[in-house]
Amino acid sequence: MLRLYMRVIKASRIQFGTVEAWVGGAPPATGCAAMVVLHGHDQAASMLLPLCDEVDPDASAAAVLPEAPPRGWCPPSPEWPVRPEALAIVDAVTDELLKHRDPDRLLLIGIAEGACLAAEWLVRRPGRYGGVGCLAGGLLLGAEDAAKGVDLQETPVLLSSSRSPYETPLTRMERTADLLTEANADVVTLREPMPSWPVQPRVVGLLRQMLKDLER
Repeated sequence: MLRLYMRVIKASRIQFGTVEAWVGGAPPATGCAAMVVLHGHDQAASMLLPLCDEVDPDASAAAVLPEAPPRGWCPPSPEWPVRPEALAIVDAVTDELLKHRDPDRLLLIGIAEGACLAAEWLVRRPGRYGGVGCLAGGLLLGAEDAAKGVDLQETPVLLSSSRSPYETPLTRMERTADLLTEANADVVTLREPMPSWPVQPRVVGLLRQMLKDLER
């Protein structure tokens, strides 16, 4: 059933470090937990502001939502890795956030192409992060080698997808789960009966719990 979002987090589009992004919730420089939220194909970053409100209804965390470059996050073929300029945008946002907090207080959430970007960024910048949520997307075939031999130090990872023909196939989610588990991530997979957009309540609940775990 389609859910109607009743509230939208207060946010402004500003220059955040070296990139343009929507920034809302708690002030990013306070050292609170932080979310980086990456939109999908044919979406604008602002479309995910209601999701931020659902994941963080108290607005106790900082939320940063960068816009994709003109060509998008991902190349036309899944046999290639994500675009270098996409990784550079996530680098810029996370580097700015990590000036004020440890990596284990950072939650990265991506939908569709944004999920592919989140997964690849994680393996190219390995370490212990607060969590990563990849919804309807995972590592592209061209990025699999980047996941080999890295240590994700038990970073919690949520992978969620459905059988919708418009989403990354479940086999790609399962392959991503195998690769991230081998890289020492703490992986949970969900096979949703409904399409991943709008984000389903069970997934929202798990993302909310991941964020709460960062605030303890």
